[in-house]
Amino acid sequence: MNKSVAIHQPYLFPYIGYFQLINAADLFVLADSVNYIKGGWINRNRILVGGKEFIITMPLHKASQNKLIEEIDLKNDPEWNEKILKTISINYRKAPFYDIVFPLIQDVINSGISKVSDYNFHCIKSISDYLGIETEFKLMSKNYDVTDKKKEEIIFEVCTAENTGKYLNAVGGMELYTKEQFWQKDIELSFIKPNFRKYRQYGDEFIAGLSIIDVMMFNSQAEIADMLTDFEVI
Repeated sequence: MNKSVAIHQPYLFPYIGYFQLINAADLFVLADSVNYIKGGWINRNRILVGGKEFIITMPLHKASQNKLIEEIDLKNDPEWNEKILKTISINYRKAPFYDIVFPLIQDVINSGISKVSDYNFHCIKSISDYLGIETEFKLMSKNYDVTDKKKEEIIFEVCTAENTGKYLNAVGGMELYTKEQFWQKDIELSFIKPNFRKYRQYGDEFIAGLSIIDVMMFNSQAEIADMLTDFEVI
């Protein structure tokens, strides 16, 4: 079988589109061998607080855009962890699936893992297991040598190493890559464009694209399983 591969930076509690990409791929590679970007989603994401979107952030230790993601540590401050858990608890304790989902979030936040790439790997894998996703995962830093390679060269290196000609990318990659560029390497490039299916939050207004935390709090595993296949392939 010509398995499909997707590559993405390891985000913290990412949105439903991220998990749609994971679910669509046979192998998902967490790209931690690339430079950390300040203001991205490596250590933060959006949840509902008081009916409005709010960013929760896990503090990092000496983070720099001159460092690779794999080189960056979390501060792992117990007081900060408790503060984030309290924020989540207060704002979601009346959600229908709070009792099932909150312990999973607690396990991730209190995991004590120091490296942000390993921490997010644990986060993403734990949620994928909860959602019944059977995709294989690999950390780039522990499986591939992509030293000094550009973005598209990294993708080609992974696809070559995995002996595959199918690569899946998030829809934002359409600004970076063309199908013709990949055909030259005998790789079929497809983009996953998520559909943000509305679900009942607290109020009448639906806020799309929040962290998977929000999705899990308000939807059953079966409902989320349907959401995981609600995307367009471009």
